[in-house]
Amino acid sequence: MLLAPPTQRQHLRLAGAVLAGGASRRMGRNKAALVVDGVPMLHRVAATLAAAGCLPVAAVGGDLAVARSVDLDLVPDRWPGEGPLGGILTALAWADGPVFVVATDMPWLHADSVRAVIDAVER
Repeated sequence: MLLAPPTQRQHLRLAGAVLAGGASRRMGRNKAALVVDGVPMLHRVAATLAAAGCLPVAAVGGDLAVARSVDLDLVPDRWPGEGPLGGILTALAWADGPVFVVATDMPWLHADSVRAVIDAVER
């Protein structure tokens, strides 16, 4: 397959999903609600996905109150207790198309990094 010249290339449209359903056994509290630099981690990661062009962005698994507190829709985990793989499968089913999946405990993820991955996939 030949690649279109950059000026003719369509940008990949994809959703964003933040895995927020972990049990946080080692941490002892909900990681998604943990505040880093004044902002809950769930919000930081979701905002990064949105800034990179992902639309829509939702939390997968986790606490409905936490998701609502940062103005996110919550996609219930279809395979609770099965770890990140269950969350990834849930995100794929929810998105019904390409989806960028990120863990909630990546608060310093940068939109440029997400965009670089998306751009690499587009090429």
